[in-house]
Amino acid sequence: MVLEEAIKQVAGELNVDEYVVRRIYYSVFEFIKDTVAEMPLKEEFLSKEDFGKLKRVFYIPGLGRIVIPYKTYEAVWKAYLNKRGKK
Repeated sequence: MVLEEAIKQVAGELNVDEYVVRRIYYSVFEFIKDTVAEMPLKEEFLSKEDFGKLKRVFYIPGLGRIVIPYKTYEAVWKAYLNKRGKK
């Protein structure tokens, strides 16, 4: 089942507008994006210990969890520095 079909089905079962169901669905991912954007990941490179203190695991019922692993953060930071020429 594709997303639009699922949205129509849920809206019909709950007797609510499809727009409401769509906004609820996307709000989960907007929350994750906004939360990550507020993390102090761009100011300076965080040590593994400091990175571990951040809330970087998001649980989505029925779907699973979204995690930001340290190795990915480290690789993105290094790529950013290389792009800026700040090895």
